[in-house]
Amino acid sequence: METMVTRERPAEFLIDSAATTHICNQKDWFSNLKQIYPTEVLVGERDSSAKVVGIGDIKFTILDFKGKVEINLKNVLYVPKMRRNLICGAQIDIVGNYIEWGRDKMIIYNSRKEYMFSVNRVDKLYIVYGYPTKYEAKFKEVALISNMKLDFVHRRFCHVNIPLIQSMSKNNSVKGIEHLSKSKVENCVNCKLAKSTRSSLKKNYMHLRNTQRCLDRVHCDLWGPAPVTSIGGN
Repeated sequence: METMVTRERPAEFLIDSAATTHICNQKDWFSNLKQIYPTEVLVGERDSSAKVVGIGDIKFTILDFKGKVEINLKNVLYVPKMRRNLICGAQIDIVGNYIEWGRDKMIIYNSRKEYMFSVNRVDKLYIVYGYPTKYEAKFKEVALISNMKLDFVHRRFCHVNIPLIQSMSKNNSVKGIEHLSKSKVENCVNCKLAKSTRSSLKKNYMHLRNTQRCLDRVHCDLWGPAPVTSIGGN
């Protein structure tokens, strides 16, 4: 279910030329929202960061002086604790649009150099006003990925032993595996094959090879035994 509320105060997006991706702090603005592994984005100073919870797309209707303009923002990061919603200025250029600056405003043209919308400068910020298309019943609350399966982590970590994985999860040694399911790794075929051993042949062992007809396949050594002392002294 999607609704566009126009009786509320217009929402804001700040066009940031320093941003590397679109960012939004409103969950119900996303038309689709996918959970991602816990990660962080740098905000302002290098020692400031905010936690990213999900990624998705947003439909936003801009209130331009020439009328309403609908834009689709792709791969927007959902960061609940972000103070402002950001539109990445570089992404506007990457998708083929054109930006013109001057006289306290920013003008956006599409790839055919046709006028799309303009953004007035407010102090030192270029702020877009409009209304998002809300998807209140589209999906449930997005949460950090939890209950990650132990066998999945076991395979991704090159089949390291299970107690070590559990210790890393308990001590938060590796980001992303803080919450493991209590399932067990009972049948790892790769581990069994890697740890399998071969019994040595008995001394002076001779395998009797019988064939029943001409051109039957025979498995045997093509050379040896040789009168050469091995490294082991045999």
